[in-house]
Parts: sequence; structure tokens; C-alpha cells
Amino acid sequence: MTTAAQALSPNALESLTGVVERVTFHADDSGYSVARLKVPRFSDLVTIVGSFPNLQAGQTLQLKGQWREHPQYGQQFQVIQYTESDILPSLTRSTEYSVGFQDNPAIASEALGFKNRMTLGSLLQSLAGR
Repeated sequence: MTTAAQALSPNALESLTGVVERVTFHADDSGYSVARLKVPRFSDLVTIVGSFPNLQAGQTLQLKGQWREHPQYGQQFQVIQYTESDILPSLTRSTEYSVGFQDNPAIASEALGFKNRMTLGSLLQSLAGR
């Protein structure tokens, strides 16, 4: 897996898609926010900064921006534009359920509406390995 530090490129506009793990800071008046994003291709959470009027944990976002090195807080992804996305919600939902149902894939399959239990079992095994 790539770390966010390995992707550091000062002038390139890059795209990231991930799930907001937590909002660290949010200014109601300006929308300026600092949050931690789970990006599947990175092993560590990515710190994102930018203007988000209504940022919440659990949102899936498609981001465009640039990497920067903040002198005090380290590497951050400065968001220039973003859209909410439905690309990863099933993975997020499956991850939440895998914590409670990892010992019983049949119950998890039923709870998530999966008809193919082998598919869910494989997903749970891959998530457990992270």
C-alpha cells in the first residue's frame, strides 16, 4: 500500500476518494475544516483541509486538490473542490457490520441483504486483514 507521504507532489492536482473518519476542526462561520479521510490506497489516514459547509464523519467524498506540507501539522491534502459520492457506502456499511458479525457471516449476509454468502465471507476476510 502507498502512504500519503509517498504520494507527495507539490504542484500536481490530484484526485482522492475516501470516507471521512472524523472531523478534527470545523469553523461554522467560514466552513473551514480539518478532517481525517480513509483512502483505500493509503495505509494511513489522510488529513484533508478546505472549506466544507457540512462535513460529517461517514461521508464518502471525491476530492481534487494538492498536497502540502504544513510547518506545524505536517502533510495535508488541500481540497480545491469536492463532491459527495456514493462509490464506497457499501464498503463502509460492510465494515461497520463486520465488527459485529465477523464470526457469523450468515447473520451478516442477512442483515446486509446479501444473497451470496461467499461474497460477503470473502469481503469480511479481506477487511479483517487490514
